[in-house]
Amino acid sequence: LLMLMNLYHEFFYIFQMMDPSRLSSVSLRMVQLSFGCGITELSPLAFAQFGVVVLSGGNAIVGYRMGSLALKLARNLCAPRLISSVIAVVQPYLAWVAEPLQTITESHQHGHTLGAQCGDVSSSTLNYAWFCMAKLLSGGDL
Repeated sequence: LLMLMNLYHEFFYIFQMMDPSRLSSVSLRMVQLSFGCGITELSPLAFAQFGVVVLSGGNAIVGYRMGSLALKLARNLCAPRLISSVIAVVQPYLAWVAEPLQTITESHQHGHTLGAQCGDVSSSTLNYAWFCMAKLLSGGDL
């Protein structure tokens, strides 16, 4: 199951660049696997990605709730590398619906730190980039 979830996770990022129309199918399949076969370490990412798809479909509140669920689930699984990845998806794409920009900035800083501590360079760098952008947009100094 974990190998299949990893495969769908990679498909999600490939389709994000090459064929965005397939994102909803991939994220829905990951959520179906999580519900049908049990929660894995990639389930929070599946819920976060599905939240982005729901938000792009026009339902911002449900998308935000999926993102909140993903963050809570990642924290309950106690996986710092996973939390950094989930923050990199949830905060810039979903959290703006209900959270102030300053809170989003703090979350990205936390995600950057967690990613750097775990050796997850891609999530750490992505969180740092989002942190800088959110910090500038909120009127703060870098």
